Amino acid sequence: MGHDWTLLADNPDEIRKRITAEWTRFPDHTGLRTTLRLGYEHVTRFNFTEENRSNFLVQFKLDYL
Repeated sequence: MGHDWTLLADNPDEIRKRITAEWTRFPDHTGLRTTLRLGYEHVTRFNFTEENRSNFLVQFKLDYL
């Protein structure tokens, strides 16, 4: 009693390339710290198809210490 596996489809692999940069200004006498983060991502063969996709990220953070 054996089991045989059959490959029905071999989808192409996703390829992700990302770059991010973060800048933080540490608190002075106000006690406020600010952080800015920027990012970009490019996905080749998104969702294992022939479609490509790009994403952008902008994030701002404010902390009181």
